[in-house]
This record gives sequence, structure tokens and C-alpha cells, in this order.
Amino acid sequence: MDSYSGGWQVLVPHAGPSTTVDGVERRYHGQASALEWELTRVQDSRIEAHVRLTELPFHIQRSISVNGDVVSVEDSLHNMSDQAHRYVYQHHPAFGAPFLGPMCEVELPGDDFFLISTEPGGPGGANPRHIPALDGSRLFGAVAVQGAGRARVSNPLLGLAVELSWDDPDLRYAWIWRESGASVDSRWAGGGYVYAIEPSTTPPGADNLRMLTLEPGGRRRFTVAVGLTRFIPTNATEKDKQ
Repeated sequence: MDSYSGGWQVLVPHAGPSTTVDGVERRYHGQASALEWELTRVQDSRIEAHVRLTELPFHIQRSISVNGDVVSVEDSLHNMSDQAHRYVYQHHPAFGAPFLGPMCEVELPGDDFFLISTEPGGPGGANPRHIPALDGSRLFGAVAVQGAGRARVSNPLLGLAVELSWDDPDLRYAWIWRESGASVDSRWAGGGYVYAIEPSTTPPGADNLRMLTLEPGGRRRFTVAVGLTRFIPTNATEKDKQ
């Protein structure tokens, strides 16, 4: 958290506060989110990178490709050992200003939202689809995903929408994190303004971890895509619309 600056991380082999799994401590939000990845290929519409973990004998190969207004992120996990290992896999795309604001509209991949914690704020404080102003509030929870996942955040004043999509039976949860100035310590100083929708293999909470198992020498692929949609802003003049 000391070095968090937004963006889009992948959380492997753990998500959430640090805990001990199979006798080994898993650090906060997983080692892959903090390590430096090595670029192996850069093309006009595709890049590839990889990283090796030390908490687990995992090698992760990543491909990021652009097709029109859609960016696809594919991770291939490889267990390089002769033992099976349990792990969590999660994406952590976080949105902020100037795209994010109280005018934004949110669609989530399910209606079964379970609240984990909240810091009181303005209207709609416990509503995961509500984006407040910088009102000192915070919300954290998750939704259960049925079938293919789809989440959308749109800003009608900018005429821009971002849509996350995934189709993997193991990514059956989406964590929801909303920070609107609740953290007032020296790291954030009340200025944190973030909304994150995080496809995950597990619900939040150390007592509820749902971990997958990668067999000796096994491989597992995950793909999450984000698409941009442009439309006529609600404040556009007739000239703009033409």
C-alpha cells in the first residue's frame, strides 16, 4: 500500500491481507503484484512479459494485445515443481479521476453483493453502484458472478465507458473496492479516489479463501478483457452531436 499508485495489477498467489497458507506466508495482494516483470516482446499491438515467483515455484507468462478498442490480458501460470500448489488468482483494475466521478454509472456482474466493510459517507454509502464525490467514505465487498462476467463503468459527461469482461468458471467473484478520501494517513492524506472491480477466484476474507490447485508441471490460462466505448455526452451541444 505504501507504493500503490493505481493501475492494473494481477494478484498471485494471494489476494487480501497477508496470511499463512500451507506453512508459508503469502504477502499482501500476492507477490506478482509487487515484482518487476521482464518484457520479452514488444510489437505494435501486442506485448509479452514474464515473472518468476519465489513464494511458489510459479512462472507467469503474460500477453497483452490490442484489437480495436479492446485490450485482452492473458496470463499463463506454470508450476515448475514436482509438487501441487494452491493459489489465488485475481485481477485488480482500478479506475480514477478524471474518468471517475459522481456522474458515473456502474453495472456489476451480479446482484448478490455482500458487504465486508464500509466507512460512512454521503448518500448511497453502502451501495456498490454509487460513486460519491470525495466525501470521506470507503466501501469494500464482493459480488458472486453467475456465468460469464461483465462489468461496466460509464461517464455520461465524457461520453466514455469502460467494460470489463471474462468468461472463466473459476473467476466466480468480483471484489468491489471504493475509496473516496477515507484514508487520511500520510500515504493517502484523504486524497485517494478509486473504484476497483476485481475478477477473482475467491471471495474476500482469510477464512473464506477458495484456492485453486496447480498440479506438478501443470499450466493454467486466464483471460480478462477491457473495452472502451464512446458515445454522445449528455452535455453535448447540437453542434457536437452533428
